[in-house]
Amino acid sequence: MIPALFAFRFEWPVPRLDPWKKDSANWVPIDSQHRLQRVKLGTGTAGNSLEIYLGWNAEGLGVRCLAGNLPDRPVSNPLQASSTDGLQIWIDTRNTQNIHRASRFCHHFCCLPTTTKGAQKGVVIQQPIARAKDEQALANPDEIPCRSRVDAQGYDLEVWLPAGKLEGFDPIGSPRLSFYYRWIHHGIPDQFLTVGLEFPVDADPSLWQTIVLS
Repeated sequence: MIPALFAFRFEWPVPRLDPWKKDSANWVPIDSQHRLQRVKLGTGTAGNSLEIYLGWNAEGLGVRCLAGNLPDRPVSNPLQASSTDGLQIWIDTRNTQNIHRASRFCHHFCCLPTTTKGAQKGVVIQQPIARAKDEQALANPDEIPCRSRVDAQGYDLEVWLPAGKLEGFDPIGSPRLSFYYRWIHHGIPDQFLTVGLEFPVDADPSLWQTIVLS
């Protein structure tokens, strides 16, 4: 009755990146050491491909999403950021996995590959976390660099989360972070890092997994 993935906690190393440059070809490299290996314990696939890449340096955390073999282009609506096409990520910069309500170190970002149908750009909307213990000033979308390349097969979405927008981000003192994602595309079942919405993964940090800034 309980999903197999619920019985495990997972941990991934996240390699360091060179200093971020706005005009660089890639913010987050596409190579095996930066790829977040997906966990599969008997769960089926929706026929599409999804790859997540992570990297960090003192300036922040980089996230890259490659989504392929999609039936059509993503359609994202910033006014419905938590339920529209794109990648949602949750981060706890203190990796406090024994709490069930978000602290001020917990963040929820909705990374959208397009703001209108077919547009070749992206946007990141920070959302409040339900039942959070502490109020949090939300970042303005203009403060979080994001870009995307969309074609008929899928998209490449890159996001740079600046250290100043991640309360408590301290790669040396606190290299272990909690991390979770939910990927949404209309017409395809949502995909999650581990368990899905049968658990309150969008509000309970104890359900998130661990990344280590190595």
